[in-house]
Amino acid sequence: MTKHKFDLMKLSLSIVPFLLLLCSSFQSYSQEESVQSFGVKVNPLWTSFESQHEESYNELNFSMGIAYSRKIGPKWKLITGLNYTKLNFNGIKDFSPLWGCDHNGNGGVDIFNSWRQIRMESTFLGIPLELNFSPLKNRSIFISGGAEYMVNIINQGSIIHFVCGEEDLDPSGAEAVANNNLIKVKLGIGYEILLGANFTLAIEPHVEYYLTDAFSDVNEFKNSISAIGLSIRLMMND
Repeated sequence: MTKHKFDLMKLSLSIVPFLLLLCSSFQSYSQEESVQSFGVKVNPLWTSFESQHEESYNELNFSMGIAYSRKIGPKWKLITGLNYTKLNFNGIKDFSPLWGCDHNGNGGVDIFNSWRQIRMESTFLGIPLELNFSPLKNRSIFISGGAEYMVNIINQGSIIHFVCGEEDLDPSGAEAVANNNLIKVKLGIGYEILLGANFTLAIEPHVEYYLTDAFSDVNEFKNSISAIGLSIRLMMND
């Protein structure tokens, strides 16, 4: 591991004790007022991967999981849980293979008409740690910030051919390279809706930034993975 990656990991993991220290500062908040809740959440993600060639590849990905929330102050909530995240990575387009439709019939060739591309599908399990702050008196609007450590558990690779406007899967497949475990930070603003006495629905647009490289042995992607998401969380109050 390079010193740069090591420093990023130390910086990211330092967020965890910081949040725990912040939580301890609310000990004056009485236990009688403390409320905990459990629930599920889904999070569609529009993810952008910037390559070493300064090209951006945008992918629609998703995350879902279980959530636990505890009120730790009049305006504060601590949220954690377990997330299942699926991320797709598309490689750089290779225009070197030529197919019949690439020839125009007059001796010319359109090399950009068809291409070959490697696609990686990676699955992660992550543990988030977030703080929600409600600045208004009614506590419906909240600001959220935190971090998540994501462990890579599954990798799958495939080779895609885009020929004459059609997409075909190369049966030879592609070797799935090892992915790093990922660390990301998140910032969002959301709105909570009470659904009766026992349920709360939270809708939260947010942005994410990944502090670690996507791959451990492929230099195609820089350390500049980012995403825009919409977290939808349904919680049952205890």
